[in-house]
Amino acid sequence: LNNYPHVALYIIEHGGDVNAEDNSQQTALHWAAVRGATATADVLLENGARLEAADVNGYRAVHVAVQYGQTTFLHHIVSKYGADFEALDNDGRSSLHWAAYKGNADTIRLLLFMDANQVRQDKNGCTPLHWAVIRGSLEVCTLLVHAGTKQELTLRDRGGFTPLQLAADKGQRHLSNILVSFLLELLLYL
Repeated sequence: LNNYPHVALYIIEHGGDVNAEDNSQQTALHWAAVRGATATADVLLENGARLEAADVNGYRAVHVAVQYGQTTFLHHIVSKYGADFEALDNDGRSSLHWAAYKGNADTIRLLLFMDANQVRQDKNGCTPLHWAVIRGSLEVCTLLVHAGTKQELTLRDRGGFTPLQLAADKGQRHLSNILVSFLLELLLYL
């Protein structure tokens, strides 16, 4: 958590279990992800830490990094170690779902650059765009729609709502207007 790689190495060299879990089944790698401790993550991963270890919620280090806005850490573990940024938690949410929910535009840009799946629906039928609308993030909605296939505009969640219907239902006029313009653009090209 505090990014002390030399202390982590000392503990590992003196018998510490690099994959030890706390009560929530989180490992030291999960904790390194909270603060974006890349140097400590390197020590852990180079000494046998399980990159894809999941806690009781199915969160892996990629999910934790996104939840705490640690875009650099996410990029590091994906590019250097091949972490699966498309991994799903217990509710069927990927890193992109979490980035949309948290409203972190930089993380969204990174995940879109890495070609993250924008139309994947979680257990509630929500796509990342649904979550961006739920949070009321105009910037994230705009990023997702501009980068997407427009298919995500018409997908319905388990309640039967499209992202536009959610925005209207929540009284988010700015989001509704943006989504309507993208939907009209989609219809013009059909």
